[in-house]
Amino acid sequence: MKARVIWTLCVATACLLVASPATATQVPLRWVGMGPYMGTDIFNGAGKTYTNVAGIMNILVKCDGVNPSPLRVFCVEIAERVSADCTLYNLLDPLDGTQIPIHDGWLEFGPPMGQPKADLLCKLWASVIGPTYCDFVRYAPTDAQAAAMSLAIWEVIFETTGNPLNLSAGWFQAGNLTYKALAQSYLDGLANYNGPSAALIGLQNDDHQDYITIVPEPVTLLGGVLGLGLLGGYLRRRRTA
Repeated sequence: MKARVIWTLCVATACLLVASPATATQVPLRWVGMGPYMGTDIFNGAGKTYTNVAGIMNILVKCDGVNPSPLRVFCVEIAERVSADCTLYNLLDPLDGTQIPIHDGWLEFGPPMGQPKADLLCKLWASVIGPTYCDFVRYAPTDAQAAAMSLAIWEVIFETTGNPLNLSAGWFQAGNLTYKALAQSYLDGLANYNGPSAALIGLQNDDHQDYITIVPEPVTLLGGVLGLGLLGGYLRRRRTA
């Protein structure tokens, strides 16, 4: 029944993308495990390597309340730790690249990724998954597809600005992964994608892994994911913006 209600909401709202001013709302969440994923092998231009996993992560929003809500996300940092404890995160809506410092485990905390890269992530998401929240509801990737999307996201974030998005050259590179060619096809597809971008949000914490995802639009649907109390404050800020 719950799945049917969610699907009805998707159809009824036509998955409208509503632009909104950036907010400073804080959201309590915690990491609860991995979704589809595969092992990864990546390295940078300085020859430093990193081996872990790539794919979808599962978090629990409103983890300090009685009705926590699950949410699927992609991480945007490589070696930063997740938080298995309930932790306050800054909600960046829309995705604000000036507020997410690059932390790849090699360079420690670098400068923010910048808005051009954040905008490119929104385009990448739309071209691979779709531009709306409903597209993400329907998104049921294989392990390889989820890992490839994660790898493509990291390439956008960590490759030196101005370099081609190439997983076999440049500052950020991937090893001999079975899903590397798929990830490269996602990146190559950006050149021919002329559709709408996804309205992504960021979830940012200075001491833990940062995430990107997409939430229901219009904004009234945020109550189901982020909580009615947060929704009230969010709506008040929008009315005064």
